[in-house]
Amino acid sequence: MKNKRKIWIFLFMFISVRLFSKEFNINEDLSYLKYLLEQAYAGYDYNVANGTDYNKLLKNVQSKYNSLLKDNKTDNIDIFAKCIDEELIQKNLPDNHFFISTDKKYYGIVSHYWSYSPMIIEKRENRYFVYNPSEDSIPEGTEYTGSKENLFPCYYNGDIKYYVGCLSVKFEKLLTTSFDNKTVQIPLYGDYIVQKHNWINMYTTEKTFYLSIGDCNLYNEDSKKHKEAKLLLDNCIQKLHKKKYENIILDLRGNNGGTENNILPVLLAINSEPNKKKEDEFTKKIRFLRNGEKDYFSTPINEAFYEYYKTNSGIKIDNLDDYKNNKEKKRFSIVKFPDNNYKSDFKGRLFILMNTFTASAAEQIILDAHLFENVILLGTNTMGGIDYESLLTYELPNSRIQVNLPATSHKETTALQINKHWHGDTFGFYPDYWCTSFDLLPTLIELTDDVDLENVLFDLEKGLL
Repeated sequence: MKNKRKIWIFLFMFISVRLFSKEFNINEDLSYLKYLLEQAYAGYDYNVANGTDYNKLLKNVQSKYNSLLKDNKTDNIDIFAKCIDEELIQKNLPDNHFFISTDKKYYGIVSHYWSYSPMIIEKRENRYFVYNPSEDSIPEGTEYTGSKENLFPCYYNGDIKYYVGCLSVKFEKLLTTSFDNKTVQIPLYGDYIVQKHNWINMYTTEKTFYLSIGDCNLYNEDSKKHKEAKLLLDNCIQKLHKKKYENIILDLRGNNGGTENNILPVLLAINSEPNKKKEDEFTKKIRFLRNGEKDYFSTPINEAFYEYYKTNSGIKIDNLDDYKNNKEKKRFSIVKFPDNNYKSDFKGRLFILMNTFTASAAEQIILDAHLFENVILLGTNTMGGIDYESLLTYELPNSRIQVNLPATSHKETTALQINKHWHGDTFGFYPDYWCTSFDLLPTLIELTDDVDLENVLFDLEKGLL
């Protein structure tokens, strides 16, 4: 009886250690991570073809983890996640749809933020001069002799001028540059606006229609709220159909993505009045521009799709169980559609407002919008997250680290290859005219020639209206 009691005490202690200890089998997790990269990551084949050695990167993860664990007694899972981030994700080719998370932190998402000086630079022939100074030490007329990479075009007093600034993975406070061939440091500033998600609103003037969309999900996870959000968006679209506006403003600042198809009806409404044939032609043109897209399938991808659609009741999928039951090795299909040479009916101007927090499906909307002839991007660069899409989540068996991987590759699509605004993942789309939050509305008033916007959009610098 005494021995049985000892055995029960030992078992209790062993189970307690297993339940509450932060130790885990790193080898099993790394093995499963390798399996996911090979079978569920849309960027794997492209990256391997361009020199990425995943076996080496995973060995580096293990080596760094072992070395850090010797001197560090903190949470092993966080150390492991940090090692995956630094030795695998950061050394992978840029991809904002490949990231991991613990219950404490996200790892792997990278953005380049715009920091700027308020001074305005003017180009005269092939030289640059201070047009409107912001620093007493650098007067008007001083020649800018710094790098052209630090000049960002803006629209000022009816003409193209330039901001001095930089793009960095964090907001910068100083920039070392040159004026009159003398090295100087100038202060920089950055906009960090808290946005409203799950947000749809519209305002109009006689000339202009303004529509703000806070995200592309529209409550996918809740069928009732999803229907309400779709109805609200449909009401905005109906109002857009009632009048031909000279200017349409689509505000996507802070829209971090979701499901593009939820927002695509907005582009269809801009394209033409309700007309099934024209909608089909417009959609076919979008498909043509997706030529080169690779959609991947495999057992883990199919299972992850099943879990995603099962928990997002706002999205209706026929034969959902087919995803769960479809066991297969990794394969892909390539999008190939003929060009229908379609030209949109819309001849007005479409202004898209964006910033560093505009990402993923919202960036896809920006890409598709370039089917219109007169699209003007305003704000700052976007996050950079459409080289890949179809984000799915997996879990490492021991550490329970969430691994997020894309199942679709856009790296070689026609649309990204020809779009001059796209600068790749982590840099995103660059605007035609860079705007601070404070000069966004004055720039819109100048470009639209619509003074009524001053009253209708008077709080635009604070974020989505």
